[in-house]
Amino acid sequence: MNQSTSIAALMITSLLAYTPFLVANEKEPALIKAVDTLNAISSDVTLDNTVHLLSKAFAGYDVLITKENSKILVKMPSDILFHFDSSQVNEDAKGLLIKLANAINDKPKYYIEIAGHTDSIGHEKYNLALSLRRSASIENILSRNGVPSYRLSADGYGELLPIASNKLEAGRQLNRRVELSVYINHLPEQLMFTN
Repeated sequence: MNQSTSIAALMITSLLAYTPFLVANEKEPALIKAVDTLNAISSDVTLDNTVHLLSKAFAGYDVLITKENSKILVKMPSDILFHFDSSQVNEDAKGLLIKLANAINDKPKYYIEIAGHTDSIGHEKYNLALSLRRSASIENILSRNGVPSYRLSADGYGELLPIASNKLEAGRQLNRRVELSVYINHLPEQLMFTN
């Protein structure tokens, strides 16, 4: 049992213990049923199951999915999402994002941080604004397709967080990306107040 499940089970135990209209024989089955329900709800939402779910949703696309600490990181090259210098999502990519929304709509424990990145070609302020518009476009598609906005956080970092050298086109291509960080049960505190 994870910590949140343990706390919920403790709360249910406390409620059942202080419920005077339950007879002793009814308390135990009710508690077992409540704990079983909590375990069933939380057991299917693990990092490994999330990687599997996302791998199915993104099958056939050039998308890298990795498990990192307490999150799943989904790296999508900008060229599969956007045309050059645009924040309008390509039609093919809209289908991909709708598949993602459909895959996570019934998973209320999933929270997603959307982070837009650019290469260093052009002005820094322009690149920052472009990355913000791109992450907002993805957030809008996910939200319009059923993912509640309180489970989404979008931000842009422009050229500030490169993952490769911007000296060669191959490196610049890697730096032009959108990353989706999928968290289970919560967004990190630093992201909670950015919406």
